[in-house]
Amino acid sequence: MRLLGEYSAKLRVDGGVLLNPMMLKSGWKGENAGMNLWPSIYITDISAYIDGTSPSAVVHKLMN
Repeated sequence: MRLLGEYSAKLRVDGGVLLNPMMLKSGWKGENAGMNLWPSIYITDISAYIDGTSPSAVVHKLMN
């Protein structure tokens, strides 16, 4: 019961309640169609986020 309460609390935003995504029956895209809409992200972006500076050192660590 506690987990259901926590899950329900996550759906409350700015005084409203979002639709439960587990209960939606329409409007979903398949994985292949949906992934085509995702933005590109590169290892240099990830490393710059992790390191906060030059991506070269982190890229080297990630690639090895």
